[in-house]
Amino acid sequence: MRAHAKINLGLVVGARRADGMHEIATVFQRIDLADEIAVEPAPALTIEGFEEDTLVRAALTALADEAGIEPGWRAVIDKRIPVASGLGGGSSDAAAALVLGNQTLADPIAPEALHEVASRLGADVPFFLSAGPQLGTGTGADLEPLDRRRVRRVPRRTRVR
Repeated sequence: MRAHAKINLGLVVGARRADGMHEIATVFQRIDLADEIAVEPAPALTIEGFEEDTLVRAALTALADEAGIEPGWRAVIDKRIPVASGLGGGSSDAAAALVLGNQTLADPIAPEALHEVASRLGADVPFFLSAGPQLGTGTGADLEPLDRRRVRRVPRRTRVR
């Protein structure tokens, strides 16, 4: 599965919250740059291809906890998104692992529960579970789809002769 990077088309940072995070308003947009993630059932949780990973391991462990099972997956990461670049590579990888791991479950967890698991992993992770550009508020995990058809176009200026 391709785990796409994202950019913030706009970002407004507000006051610090009681939990230490800041209130934000941002527009998330995926870009073509992507890591490749594969997840398959295995006797134990193993991560291959990117030894520094922490979020995919945390995502699959949290998914197993939510599903009430032991974490038993082999995840392979082909890393192409630069680490610590602000492009959301780790968050995207975690979301892809959640989706792929959930698909292997005999009783997959509901999308709302998957979103909650993603929210606990990081503010960007829920964005990668949704399609299209999103308005992110709160910590960034409260999402609202942006529909291009509803965006009002500014009329072109006409030339005065």
